[in-house]
Amino acid sequence: MKLPFILAALAFATVPMVAAQNADPKIEGQHNPEDVVAIQKVVTAAVDEGWGKFDVAHTMAEFTPGACWINAYGIEKEGKEEIEKFVTRIFAAPGMRHRKQLPLAFRSIRFIRPDIALVHTRQDTTDQLKADGTPEGERVSHVFR
Repeated sequence: MKLPFILAALAFATVPMVAAQNADPKIEGQHNPEDVVAIQKVVTAAVDEGWGKFDVAHTMAEFTPGACWINAYGIEKEGKEEIEKFVTRIFAAPGMRHRKQLPLAFRSIRFIRPDIALVHTRQDTTDQLKADGTPEGERVSHVFR
């Protein structure tokens, strides 16, 4: 059974950087183990192929039409179309291409129903530059999908 992946919300938090934990994620709720693997594949591909390679199409693959997105600066975008426009602008920023990201860590996967899950990931970012060329600083992004 393939789980229809629904992006419920995307949120980032800026906190002091510490190494990402690569422990197995906490899995809650009734689920098929194959769905956990499928979710991890979709999310990892969106992050690695999308955010990692500045590819808007891959980044947007995990978003649904009704997705909500809030970044580390509190900028909110609603709907896949608006998010895609914003992500396109982000990827065009020169400072974004300077950044380094540690591997994605899955913190938890909570099955609300067997066919709907909330996924919490964490990723550390460093060396990103602001628009004026000054260092952005280290940060941790917690993403809820």
